[in-house]
Amino acid sequence: MWYSVVISEGQKKNRRFSYKSEAHIGSKMREKFKFMVAVSRLDLKDTITGALKMLNPIYISSTTNPVIVEKKIKDDNVNLLILDHETLSQIDCSLLNNVKIILLASIDLSVDEMKSIYNIGINSILDYPIEIKKLEKAVNDAVRDVTVTKNRLQETFSEIKKVPFFDLLTKDELVRLLNTGKCRKYREGELVFLEGDEGDRLYVILEGKIGIIKQCTEDGRNLIISVLSKGECFGEMAVLDEPVRSATARAEEDVLLLEFEKKIISDDSDPISLKIFKKLAYILCKRLRKMDDSVKKCHISLEEHKRDNKRLKSELHRYLQRKTSA
Repeated sequence: MWYSVVISEGQKKNRRFSYKSEAHIGSKMREKFKFMVAVSRLDLKDTITGALKMLNPIYISSTTNPVIVEKKIKDDNVNLLILDHETLSQIDCSLLNNVKIILLASIDLSVDEMKSIYNIGINSILDYPIEIKKLEKAVNDAVRDVTVTKNRLQETFSEIKKVPFFDLLTKDELVRLLNTGKCRKYREGELVFLEGDEGDRLYVILEGKIGIIKQCTEDGRNLIISVLSKGECFGEMAVLDEPVRSATARAEEDVLLLEFEKKIISDDSDPISLKIFKKLAYILCKRLRKMDDSVKKCHISLEEHKRDNKRLKSELHRYLQRKTSA
């Protein structure tokens, strides 16, 4: 079942993809998570709680009292927490290790602030004022977040280092970059993003395969234009130039993705970002060369088809002439 949310025209065109995406995540989410809204303002608490009810979770509680938050966590009555900066500053952070955290950001965060927030274990960020679509995305980001990868960075570091996308980075640079990214799991058939969605992050595949799908506007069919596997990146065009997604990305099997926010990856003052952009330039050049080769093959095939067609016409003409003479 789809939630009662306002969707854009771009989403309406792609609604056919909803069969196993956000609705599927929503049902699993309702089975596992107990939500709590903990913010300092009463009006804000009521607004977020009301919006959250549209996602139909089984359990929601809310408060403006940090003491109640700590008690709820200790009693194991909450495992997904939406809070603001003021409430976060008044809570014992050691209690939050097993809780998914969505931080409410009422101002436009700087790159350094975003890096700091992700470093302390925040699972996702929700911009204020609240929009249902953004709330749903923040919740799903938090649900999918694999915090164990960050907590056991040393155990997974050697595997991640083998991923070709990171081969320009030193060990220290890679550690710093991973601390600003998020590992998230998607099940087979789930959508990472839809064509027409806002392009807000870059993805690197750590496990599994991703299908890149383009909607054919003439007949409404969907065409898988490529299938990407471990070590490959996607979503880079939104980071480099385009404000919206030009295609849909779908998990062709269970996948683990490393996701980087566009704002963080586009920080011109950071040498790591410059290396990432150098790698993206190399990847794009490689893809362009592959596309050029495909175009050349199509051109050669077209020329051969034209020659064959011309030959067949000539043979048909000679055959008709013989029949007429007879």
